[in-house]
Amino acid sequence: MEQRKAEPVGQRFLTNVELWITGRWLGGGTAVVRDGEEEAEFDVPPQLFAVLAVLIIRARHDESLSKNKPWTSRGFLSAAEIQFCTRLFGGVRTERERIAKLIHRLRKKFARLKSDRGRPLSNAAKLIQNHKRLGYRISTRAHNLHLHIINDLPMTGTGGD
Repeated sequence: MEQRKAEPVGQRFLTNVELWITGRWLGGGTAVVRDGEEEAEFDVPPQLFAVLAVLIIRARHDESLSKNKPWTSRGFLSAAEIQFCTRLFGGVRTERERIAKLIHRLRKKFARLKSDRGRPLSNAAKLIQNHKRLGYRISTRAHNLHLHIINDLPMTGTGGD
């Protein structure tokens, strides 16, 4: 009988989808999802942008740490941690109870994506993962995640002076 090697919870990613998001913490932004040859773009409202940005930041952080501990689960954040980080990093205030609803909205959005050619991005539906003890994460490798946060320039004058 072949013995199966134990794998830590949450170590395996569910998809190889690529995700790019660009925008502002308080203004929202745009996301592009690529699943193989298919690609879709959509607008991301401010609270959803903040949640995605925090999950990407966590995934990148954990990926860099996992080089020393490849067996660890990566990228997970609890609803409380997401709430804290969206406020700390971007000033976005969200009630903790609302985080699950925002995650649900993201999942529905990813599940409904269709490319310019009208083809569904079937693996995009698996992009947001939930584990009852570990929390939420974007379930793709960190090198597939691209984040650009536009910093607003300080408005010091009216120009023309």
